[in-house]
Amino acid sequence: MERFCDKCGTLVSGEGKFCPSCGAPLESAVDLGKPDIDSPVQTEQQPSPYVAPVNNTYSGTSSSNQGQIPAYPQSYNTNSNASSNNDMTIGKWLLTFLISAIPIVGLIMLFIWAFGDDGNTTRQTFSKAYLLWTLISVGATFILYFGMIVCIGSMMGGLGNILSEMEMNMAMLFA
Repeated sequence: MERFCDKCGTLVSGEGKFCPSCGAPLESAVDLGKPDIDSPVQTEQQPSPYVAPVNNTYSGTSSSNQGQIPAYPQSYNTNSNASSNNDMTIGKWLLTFLISAIPIVGLIMLFIWAFGDDGNTTRQTFSKAYLLWTLISVGATFILYFGMIVCIGSMMGGLGNILSEMEMNMAMLFA
């Protein structure tokens, strides 16, 4: 029985359960010697998804099936719009930063870019991250101001007590 290892592509002959090159389990390896019994009977001859292995050998293995890697069919993305929609040029980034720096308009545009569907996932992800940082910084600012107000209030209360004691002492001196 001959089959290819799914992990490294080595042609393995024999009944072993593990690849002699990489040690990966061969449970899901493709058996080249017998047809797939579980699949329904095919009336038409369909081409095999596997191409004959290329004799690429590499040193370092003592196995008789020296690292023959099959040439698997490759699929290419023919949709060129998928990548061009997510490409952000320097001009688009500068415009995005400029608009997001305008106080009210920038915030509105960040919400539109983050939760709208303009097809630009790069700008959408950036806008969501920018809004998250804005939320964190506003929360931290409120916590800081609240802490300052509490500190100033406690100091004023203590200062009021000190001033009233000084006033009483001055009254006793001049009385």
